[in-house]
Amino acid sequence: MRESYAIHSSRRQVGVIDAWSAAEAVIEYLRSRGFGNEDIVRLGTNAASWRGAVFTATKLDGDES
Repeated sequence: MRESYAIHSSRRQVGVIDAWSAAEAVIEYLRSRGFGNEDIVRLGTNAASWRGAVFTATKLDGDES
C-alpha cells in the first residue's frame, strides 16, 4: 500500500511524496526536482545524497498529511 512520506533536507521539510517505501520516496523526490540518477547516491533505506546534500524520508501519520 502506498503511504505518504515527508522529505527532509537537514531539519527542514521540503516535500511530501506518496510512495511504496521511504527509499522510493526520497529517490522520486530528487528525480522530480530534475536531479539526474548519476548525481544521486543512495545512503540507506530512507536517505539519499545529491551533490553532498542529504535528504531523508519519514512516513507521515494519517493526521499529518
